[in-house]
Amino acid sequence: APGITWDENGLHLTNGQDFLNYWGAPRIAQYDIHTLFAGRGYERALHQIYDQEFAQLRWSYPLHSLFFFAPFAAFSYTTALALWMLLGLGLYTAMLWYCLPRVSRTYLTLWLFVSPIVMVELLTRQNGFFIGAAALAVLLLLEKKRAVAAGILLGCLTIKPQLFILWPLMLLVEKQWRCMIAASLTTATLIGLSFVVHGLDAWQQWWAVVPDLQWRIISAEEFNESRKLTHLMMPGLMPSLHILGAPESIAKGVQWLVSIGVLVAVAFALRRPRRFEQTVLLLASGGLLISPYSFNYDMTFLCAGIVLWWAAHPRVTLYETVLSGITYMLPLLVYVLNVTDAPVAPIILILVFSMILREIMHPPLREASVNGPTER
Repeated sequence: APGITWDENGLHLTNGQDFLNYWGAPRIAQYDIHTLFAGRGYERALHQIYDQEFAQLRWSYPLHSLFFFAPFAAFSYTTALALWMLLGLGLYTAMLWYCLPRVSRTYLTLWLFVSPIVMVELLTRQNGFFIGAAALAVLLLLEKKRAVAAGILLGCLTIKPQLFILWPLMLLVEKQWRCMIAASLTTATLIGLSFVVHGLDAWQQWWAVVPDLQWRIISAEEFNESRKLTHLMMPGLMPSLHILGAPESIAKGVQWLVSIGVLVAVAFALRRPRRFEQTVLLLASGGLLISPYSFNYDMTFLCAGIVLWWAAHPRVTLYETVLSGITYMLPLLVYVLNVTDAPVAPIILILVFSMILREIMHPPLREASVNGPTER
């Protein structure tokens, strides 16, 4: 599965992809971890261990993520990539299968294999399969009163903390103290081990380089020679406003207003009884709205929520059908919308968030239960 680049001649499929980050960074870190933050120097180091063409890459993950990527670096690139894709897709499929009601497992799981999010993950070779599967697993473990296991897994998800901003609020509102403690201890342990293995100076360099890099990506200052390639993949509010040419101050202000609104709405919604798929969609759509740093390959959790919502709502209105269908297609639509200067992905996310919020606050009569997922 190829990667994607953009130049004055349009979109191109290349051999470059983000999995090279996961495979190459642990190998480079064995010799000089500071190279990960060297920009072009990092790319030159990648070229020394991978001689094929690849798109521009930068390292932006917390350093404790290297513990999770290192096992794949032990294999050749081809073997590691095959294991990465098969294991990721297998876990994602298994979690969705388990969450679905028995009567619709086969039908809706088949939909997964032709879904846009699977195509996007195969194109980018990102970690979305693992993130989506783990997020579903955390909610299932909480439902089964296995708070410590849920917290440990949630602590591992701090390799992408920007996608889980709302989760501490959920744990706080639901008084999931054991889960919060387990997640905090897991995170502290992973970071502490990273201090020991990688050194305090490596983390200091990470703080000096990575937050600024991510901000430059959000504000389109990075990869300008690639026609703001990253913005073609970003559904967030701030990147969309930048595509429209909004001043930085306006983009920041709108992002803050929407983020505060989402936080308040989620805090109220979490106090109400709700179904499993409603929790998934609330956290997924709200999380993408509140975080300016997200990409279309981060929508695995959202798309799983849509499939679960379809299973729980066999009869829906025309509006709900159209909106859920567009959301299901959004991982691919983001490319088209952004490249044509019509970045309406945040509007779609707001509509989905509003739909699920209305369901939770004013439950329709068709819902038979609000105590958890449909029978499995």
